[in-house]
Amino acid sequence: MAVWTVAQTARFLNGIRSHRLYAVYHLIVLRGLETVACSSWLVTTSRPVGR
Repeated sequence: MAVWTVAQTARFLNGIRSHRLYAVYHLIVLRGLETVACSSWLVTTSRPVGR
């Protein structure tokens, strides 16, 4: 597994600043949350409500 540099992480966060889940990605970067936990949470929260 590759680890991003500080510059790569900053470029990623700047590139998605207007994304609706920006705060989640920022939290993942800051807290170093596990990839599996984050990806499953993002999948469940990205589904439209009522479908």
